[in-house]
Amino acid sequence: MKITKILLAVILASLAGCGGSNLQSVGGDSLRVGVSPNYPPIIFKEDGRITGLEADMARAVGRELDKPVEFIELDWEELIPALIAGRVDVIMSGMSVTNERFREIRFLPHYMRIGQMALIRESDLGYFANPTALYRTTARVGFESGTTGENFVREKMTRAEPVALGNPEQGYGALLSGKIDVFIHDGPTIWRVASEKMDQGLMGLYRPLTEEYLAWAIRRGDNSLYQSLSSVLEKWKESGYLQMLIDKWIRVRIEVER
Repeated sequence: MKITKILLAVILASLAGCGGSNLQSVGGDSLRVGVSPNYPPIIFKEDGRITGLEADMARAVGRELDKPVEFIELDWEELIPALIAGRVDVIMSGMSVTNERFREIRFLPHYMRIGQMALIRESDLGYFANPTALYRTTARVGFESGTTGENFVREKMTRAEPVALGNPEQGYGALLSGKIDVFIHDGPTIWRVASEKMDQGLMGLYRPLTEEYLAWAIRRGDNSLYQSLSSVLEKWKESGYLQMLIDKWIRVRIEVER
């Protein structure tokens, strides 16, 4: 994430708050949801329509709050600056909770626990079968720029050759074409791709490399929206609706934490 963008967003947010009132709260005309729709099955576009797990969640939240939902499509690195600047009300785009992000924005209680995983060519399984092989490899390792996958590669795979990519699709393509040897991304992505591209010789290593949590994010100080969204999440967890949504989009069984 570019520092200049963050600083500009913070300045704009500070100026907007000088009047003493909260920025756009749940009382606005619509719920503006910031998304970077290139992360299937969590959030992506199909036939020009934004879809996926968090898209279903956003539309269901709109029904719960009796508000129209407006998806604001942004590049990944623009999501947090847009939230801080008041251009969107909530980020629902497969965002992991990290200390760095927590210093800028406020996360709702997480809705799913995930972790980084590795996608490889099936022909390379013998090399990567040992659990420690990823940490010792000097291979070319791809990741999506600006994600926790990048953090893992740069911090834990220090002998590898890091290869920054713009989105998961570029990662799969680079792996298939032989430009990289491993692609690191969130578990939901690896599960989906491994099942869809098995006939092309790709497979996932299903050992979680990290422990992470996906959550929605709002501006600090937007207490009304926080309370509203927290209540919706709690209701969904208790009723089983949240688990139903997750099961619809992710075939590998993931239990909702209570």
